[in-house]
Amino acid sequence: MKAAIYARTKTIKQFNKSESVEKLMCKIESYCAENNLTVKKRYTDIGEGQGYDPSGFNLVLNDLENGNLKVNILVIATTDKYTNTLMKAAELVQRLRAKKIQLKFISSDEEI
Repeated sequence: MKAAIYARTKTIKQFNKSESVEKLMCKIESYCAENNLTVKKRYTDIGEGQGYDPSGFNLVLNDLENGNLKVNILVIATTDKYTNTLMKAAELVQRLRAKKIQLKFISSDEEI
């Protein structure tokens, strides 16, 4: 199966610590390798609050919804669980399901 992967940290401080985007990406890539998923494209974001621009997340959704990226699954790792409300999670699942794309969340403290 083909995968798109996305990682996000909330702050620059996290970017420089154990929750860095690179470490989250390594965690996702390990998950993909263990589950026979081929990573086709990587997306990242750093930030939070009113000035936060989730351009990486918006780009992956646009790529998936517009057919610019053909994958079977989107694997997401965040330090804050991007979909922190049930409504956001349900909306995301519905959008991806319409394109026949599975969704897997990996928290920053989850063991793979």
